[in-house]
Parts: sequence; C-alpha cells; structure tokens
Amino acid sequence: MSSQGPKEELLGLLPLSGQTSAEDIANAVQKCLEDNEIDINKIVSIATVGVRSMTGIHRRVTSILQKKINLEILKFHCITHQEALCAQTFPAQIVEVMNLVIKIINIMLAKALDHLQFKDFLEEMDSQFSDLLLHNKVRWLSRGNVLQRFALCLSEIKTFLNEKGLTIPNWKKTNSCKNSTSW
Repeated sequence: MSSQGPKEELLGLLPLSGQTSAEDIANAVQKCLEDNEIDINKIVSIATVGVRSMTGIHRRVTSILQKKINLEILKFHCITHQEALCAQTFPAQIVEVMNLVIKIINIMLAKALDHLQFKDFLEEMDSQFSDLLLHNKVRWLSRGNVLQRFALCLSEIKTFLNEKGLTIPNWKKTNSCKNSTSW
C-alpha cells in the first residue's frame, strides 16, 4: 500500500526443485516475503490457479499460510482461470458456433501453405484485415475478437475455401449458425 493507494508488483519468481508439495510452496512464499522484508501477517488474500496443492481446507498452500498468520485469508482464482470458468457457462448455441469457427480457422491456418495463400488472398481482395485471429481457450474474452474478425472476413473465407476445395463438415448443418447470421 502506498500513499496513492494499493499497488501491485511482482515480488519474485521462485524456482522449486525437487518436491513441490503444498508445504514446500508455502515455505518458499514465506521465505520470499521475509527476504523482501514483508511481514507475512500483511497477507489478506491469495490468488491461485485452483489446483489441489494450492487450495483446500487442511494441507494446502492457502490453508498452511493461513495457519502461519492465524487470520482468515481471502482465496481467489486468478483472473485467467476465472475467465475460463466463466466460459464454461456459455449457452449451447454460442458454444456450437464458436466450435465451428475454431474448426474453420484451424483448417485454414493449420498448413503453412494454406495460411500463406489465405493471407495473400486477403491482400488481393483488399480486405480490411491481413489475417484471422487465433482463439485461446484460456482467455474467453478473445472469443469476441475472434468471432468479430471471422464475421468481417466471412465472404473472403467462403470464397477461399471454395477455391481451395476445402469442405467444412457441419457448416450447413449448424442450426445456430443459420439462425443467427446469414452464413
């Protein structure tokens, strides 16, 4: 905490060799805090990826640190994993459309030659974009950008796929695609 308010900084990256039990991780965190002259009792929350060694009631990193300071610690999933958890609650139609879009993008970008030819094709067509975006399943917020770019390049994508003779199974069968946009 500074005079301007809360401040976040990376304190350190700790290599753990050998065992990486919850006790080992908790001890490494405590040592890092001590080495940087930070009182362990100032911990108020911990963000983890939610793996078993990190969270739990008795023998996990968060519970071990909580016992060391003898105070309740707020426990959070890190933001990347919160996004991934949130994405699991999307309606089936959105998941169906997203899976089809990812499948099409992967087909087009999987082979270096097809990818290069598609980029050249976009340039020849004077498209506003020079390439498609790849989707990262962990960061669900990228879905909107991927879908938007895909939709804006849809006519070029269809033309390119037809010229290459690449077929997409379920392109015409996907109900949500036909209902939500004029594919």
